[in-house]
Parts: sequence; C-alpha cells; structure tokens
Amino acid sequence: MRLPKGSETDLEEAEMRRRTTEPDHGDARAAAVRTYGPGTLIFADLDIGERFHFASSPCASVCVKIRRRRYSLAGRVCYAQPGQAVVRLTVSETDSAISA
Repeated sequence: MRLPKGSETDLEEAEMRRRTTEPDHGDARAAAVRTYGPGTLIFADLDIGERFHFASSPCASVCVKIRRRRYSLAGRVCYAQPGQAVVRLTVSETDSAISA
C-alpha cells in the first residue's frame, strides 16, 4: 500500500537525497593540478582556519577560510566556489607575506 504524497516516508527520502548530493570535485581537482601544478588543491579541500592564496594570482593577499564557502580577505568576508584552485600557505610563507 502506497502512502499518500507528503507522508513521512517521502520526507525521509527527500532528506536523504538532499544529504547525498554533495558534488564530486574530482574533475576540479584534476583541472587545478593540470593547470597550476602539483601543489595546487581546491577551496573545498581546505580546513577552516587555513591560510591560502588563489592559484590564479600567486602574488595576491593572504586569505583565511572561515566557513564552508567563505573566506576572509583584509577583514572582509568573501564568497568562493568550492572548485576554485588555491595554494595552501605554510607558516613561513604566511609570515613573509604579512611582513611585506
């Protein structure tokens, strides 16, 4: 016997579909490495609090990932696409970029 539309089962199925539709970023990762080199990853791979710069502009300011699709740049909150190519900064690179 089918349950009427809008029942608990339909809602559970919709919730399950919503949770499992995370995009696969494999193509974006491959394109980033192919375009910018082996030290490149994508924004979605960064952990919150990590410092980075965008791979397309290596002399750019140091950014900090603050949420899932947000980063901080000079005190402003900016939005990023999860597939954007970035380069993770090490502590020494961060210190030299801040002092410059």
